[in-house]
Amino acid sequence: MDAQPNFTKQLETRMGLWVSWTLVTAICMYIGNVGAFNTVLAWGVPALLGALQWILLRRWVSRPWQWILVTYLSLTIGTMVGAVGGGIIQDFLDGVPMGAPGIRSPSQAGTFFGYLFGNAVGGLSMGLALGLGQWIVLRKFAVRAKLWIFANIFGGVGSMIVFVFLDLFLGPNTAIVFVSMFCFGAITGAALVRCLRCPGNVTIEPTVEPVDRYQETRKRRIDFIATVVLVAIGGFTYFGTRDMLA
Repeated sequence: MDAQPNFTKQLETRMGLWVSWTLVTAICMYIGNVGAFNTVLAWGVPALLGALQWILLRRWVSRPWQWILVTYLSLTIGTMVGAVGGGIIQDFLDGVPMGAPGIRSPSQAGTFFGYLFGNAVGGLSMGLALGLGQWIVLRKFAVRAKLWIFANIFGGVGSMIVFVFLDLFLGPNTAIVFVSMFCFGAITGAALVRCLRCPGNVTIEPTVEPVDRYQETRKRRIDFIATVVLVAIGGFTYFGTRDMLA
């Protein structure tokens, strides 16, 4: 008799998590994109995104600094590398000498295909970096953590393609930025709900496994090395590109 009410409650929980994740991600990344030239917003939004996402994941992530740190570093690195790399790809496809770092719109003497592939590379860089960074934490409690990496890549590329076509038909405006970031949040939110589902179960519950001290020690070492590498890459990326992107 209790199975149906429990299933309904669990379904509502999954839907609530997906909606919350989608909105939090879309709003934060929208603010970050619109305020990209504001130093406070550009560098503060990734940390805010990590903090708000952690609130949604607090049942599973006991140490908030881990999620906030990897989100901040991964999103910052992925965005900056994507802006530079996307601009290089765009210039190559347009057959023009390499100009200032960044992706130019077709109205700035660029072609549509260069604009499309440049943004796709930017989305790929952002999604790959964010997916890999958050996977470091997510793999500790999620059943299908590897799905998270592919979902972020697909979401990053897909959201940028949506942005380019909306920009083509509707013209540049902030609404299309929000729509594209909403797509990214919706895709990653669906993947998150999928990752948190235990095999053969309809509930979203933390995965409880016997403690293996060797595996725990090994995971901590991997986490430490990955964090050091991310911090180092983040520092080099920031100091190496801040003048070019200014």
